[in-house]
Amino acid sequence: MAQDFSRIADMLPLANSGLDFVDYTVDASQRTLLFWDILREHGNDFFQYLADGQPPVLFFPYEMVMDGRSFERPVNYALVRMRDRRCKGERKKSPKVSFGHDRRPVVVIDPRSGNAPGLGGSKRASEVGIALDKGHPVYFILFFPEPVPGQTLEDVKNAEIRFIEEVTRLHPESGKPSIIGNSQAGWAVALMSADRPNLAGPLVLNGSPISYWAGVRGRHVVRYKAGLVGGVWSVELFSDLGGGFFDGANLASGHEALDPAEAYLRSPYRLYGHVDTEGERFRDFSRWWSSYYLMTSEEIRFMIQHLFIENQLELGEVSFQEGKRIDLRELEDPIVLFSSDGDNVTPPQQALNWILKVWGSLEEVKHQQQVIIYMVHENVGHIGLFVSDRVAEKEHSEIIGSIDMVDYLAPGLYEMIIEKGDPRYSDKAYKVRFESRTFQDIESLDDGVEDELDFYPVAEISKVNDLCYRSFVQPWIRQMVTPQSAAFIRMHHPQRFLRMVLADINPMMLPVKLAARSVRQYRSPAPGTNLFREMEESFVNSMATCMDMVTRLKETAEEQFFMLIYSNPFVRMVSASQVALADAGPDKRPHEAAWRSAEDGFFREKITRGGFSEALVRVLVAVAGADGVVHQEEITVLLELIRNHPKTANLPDSRIRELVREQSRILEMDPAAAMEALPILLEDPSDRFSVVEMAQCLALSDLVVDPAEEKLLNRIMEILEV
Repeated sequence: MAQDFSRIADMLPLANSGLDFVDYTVDASQRTLLFWDILREHGNDFFQYLADGQPPVLFFPYEMVMDGRSFERPVNYALVRMRDRRCKGERKKSPKVSFGHDRRPVVVIDPRSGNAPGLGGSKRASEVGIALDKGHPVYFILFFPEPVPGQTLEDVKNAEIRFIEEVTRLHPESGKPSIIGNSQAGWAVALMSADRPNLAGPLVLNGSPISYWAGVRGRHVVRYKAGLVGGVWSVELFSDLGGGFFDGANLASGHEALDPAEAYLRSPYRLYGHVDTEGERFRDFSRWWSSYYLMTSEEIRFMIQHLFIENQLELGEVSFQEGKRIDLRELEDPIVLFSSDGDNVTPPQQALNWILKVWGSLEEVKHQQQVIIYMVHENVGHIGLFVSDRVAEKEHSEIIGSIDMVDYLAPGLYEMIIEKGDPRYSDKAYKVRFESRTFQDIESLDDGVEDELDFYPVAEISKVNDLCYRSFVQPWIRQMVTPQSAAFIRMHHPQRFLRMVLADINPMMLPVKLAARSVRQYRSPAPGTNLFREMEESFVNSMATCMDMVTRLKETAEEQFFMLIYSNPFVRMVSASQVALADAGPDKRPHEAAWRSAEDGFFREKITRGGFSEALVRVLVAVAGADGVVHQEEITVLLELIRNHPKTANLPDSRIRELVREQSRILEMDPAAAMEALPILLEDPSDRFSVVEMAQCLALSDLVVDPAEEKLLNRIMEILEV
């Protein structure tokens, strides 16, 4: 009898496996039908989107403010104002901190990189939604599917300047608008703001490439693509085949090719493996991803040749027909740079290295009275920088929550640090601080800049290839292409054709539609502990790992091939590498000693000039930055102290910002002399007591008095004899 029971026990795992197999077979069959049915629904969404005129993929309603298609030089851009569709009960309470008469307007600009505008406002947890929650008037610069024939990047730049001027006019007492530029829109924002330095307020550049040649060898191979295809001629070929328009579907395909395991295996499997819950999310994202917009050949050629290949924006060589060169050193307002180490499209080196090239030294950043803040995420990908709920609720929320504060930081370079808040002292989910950084901190993110010399030959060879193409090939192609053939090519692009095949327009999808209805009624999912479900996931993960390995091998081969061609000394002989290397030397700014001497005399003269306002701001700035860290709470308290004191209550925001920059520069040049001069500025003993009392209050604002702060407070009390 015992032996019989033992045999039954031995057979139980086999019986369970058999049941698991039956459950898995039913589940897998149903998931397969539902998977293809969701793709069918997405195909229908695609056709409906085309029928609707391909509107922006924005979650929030909006109203038109200015339409660039009516300008003297028309462009397919428009300025709209976003409206909050949420009820009052859903709106989050924002901190009631006064930074002026009204909250500063926020303008969001999405990238024109092949898809429709909407990344910054495609759902509630987005830049637009966060800014609305915090009480900012929010504007969005969108664009339409088809550009105006002949429009150029200069036309777009001038139109965006008019849009920002209109926002400023609509909010005359709220401060200049803050501009958020996502991805490719970031360099457009930097270019526009350098052309018109007084145009806007703080700039936020998210995942924005400006140092196009930068990157780490062995990791960031996207920068080699233009060199491997011989330059800009291939982009012109696609534009000519499109009848003078470049199809955004080409950019989408290129992006997918960067990570084929994610695009063609992991992402589809997420839908297949969780088909009961992932359908809506997949359709929402795919609605944006399949919204392919066009660019004129003039726009895409200027962008690829002058920016990505020749790196003219970083080098200060971008110029338009008006003749003025764009110099990023002309930027005046605070800049917030957000990037991710997991981004293989715009790595941190491309988002940050231009700071080193443009200003040359931290001293010059301070001399130019510039505030630069950067933040590097650990692992999120390029698209995740804009659409991830976690990134929106943490990084974007705190960046937007700080745009009214960064104006009051002392000039310099900072890293923005976000940590979890302490519920014992605050109801805020996160707390923010700005830590002083040096150029070495940015340099440490890279493996050197010597590899950038390889890109000078790329720029030269691109010009030669482009000249050959325009001379011998382009005239023939333009003669053969008609508007009808261009439209045919676009509609049969793989990105569109696959969606057409899977839509209801294909009668072969009718059985899938009918079968899926029945499956949803009798759905029988297998549990996650099912042996064969686990085997399925392991198999997919193994296949994805193999695809990753193949991709890495391919990228390594591409990098080696690129270096074989462009690191060749014979190729470098035809480039400007040696000239560039000389320009990067210490003689690039021969008048640096002269302005240092003039500035030194100017600020030394200002040390003893002024009164209570100058002394108060000097002391508060010194205490806030004593430990090299400025907490968000310190900025809030600093402003409240200034605005609540009778002698400084009427100071306008612009004067406070001016005082902060002026006094911080005085402290930077000679901190000891700046402190010793306080008795001259504060002759009244009651004023001295007020300043010391407010300095102590500021030191306690972050609940911890740092030893450096304590030492400084003691020194101030000693000097003022309080």
